Amino acid sequence: MESEIQKQNSPKLSPKELEQQYRSNPKGFRSSFDHIAAKIKDEKLLEFWKIRLDYESPAEVPLQLGNTRQISALVFVGSLMLVLIKIPEIF
Repeated sequence: MESEIQKQNSPKLSPKELEQQYRSNPKGFRSSFDHIAAKIKDEKLLEFWKIRLDYESPAEVPLQLGNTRQISALVFVGSLMLVLIKIPEIF
């Protein structure tokens, strides 16, 4: 299925049209955009969209737990805090 971007014969695409296409189908927009971006490199708008599509947001970055030493320290500090919180109940 050919997307709306690929159907456009004119290299002049308005920002509004690009945004509408992106919001309607982000994955399809990405593959179509790569197709037309290879042909048109001078457009500032296309440069902006390339940066926008290639940006990796912090939400997309996988969680890194750290090494064993860091995890052990976290467990130790958490256990210590638990003991300190319970001291008033003990006495």
